[in-house]
Amino acid sequence: KATSVREIKDCCHEMIKHTRNFLISKTEKSKGEQKKANYEALAEIYEEGISTWNKIKVCCDNGNAILAYISGTCLQDTLNMAARENGLDKIDLMSAYNAEHLGQFNERALEIQRKFVKMIEENGVIIESYNSVEAFIKEN
Repeated sequence: KATSVREIKDCCHEMIKHTRNFLISKTEKSKGEQKKANYEALAEIYEEGISTWNKIKVCCDNGNAILAYISGTCLQDTLNMAARENGLDKIDLMSAYNAEHLGQFNERALEIQRKFVKMIEENGVIIESYNSVEAFIKEN
């Protein structure tokens, strides 16, 4: 029902303000709504993903930039899912990727691995690990 350019602009600004507030309310989670991390599930994700961390290390050590990249994107997807499902901050691996400097990428992957393990263990969850396939078979 605006009758002037000024009134139309004011209405538009008001709509934008209300839309912005609405969108913020939908994207920001209150403390009560935030997901609590399931550290047992994170330990299982780690136990399944350790082979990908190992693959990244081997690829970087051997200069296999293509497989390091592919393995990194797979691990990044796993980390994204783990963070999203457990209310964690985003874990950024792939920004460290540089085909010419695989050592940096490997260091970033190892840093994330150490932090991931520390976070799980600091919350009372023991990560199962075995030194060999034989040790795994013997235990299970």
